[in-house]
Amino acid sequence: MDHYNWWEMPMMWFIWLPVLIISVVLLVRLLDKTSTDKGKSAESPLDILKKRYANGELTTEEYEKRKKILEGN
Repeated sequence: MDHYNWWEMPMMWFIWLPVLIISVVLLVRLLDKTSTDKGKSAESPLDILKKRYANGELTTEEYEKRKKILEGN
């Protein structure tokens, strides 16, 4: 027969409860970090257009035309 001593059950909680709490905290921090990183790295289409123009990938005419399209004019 399996018999627990009077102290075995509470001791299991002292072991597993901190492990569970630490796991949840680490998971929340990991998920929060990934969502924060996504927000910082996103560039607007206009920013990308400006970088391409600055790098010489677009002519002035192409830049102006695409800028007007993006601005909705």
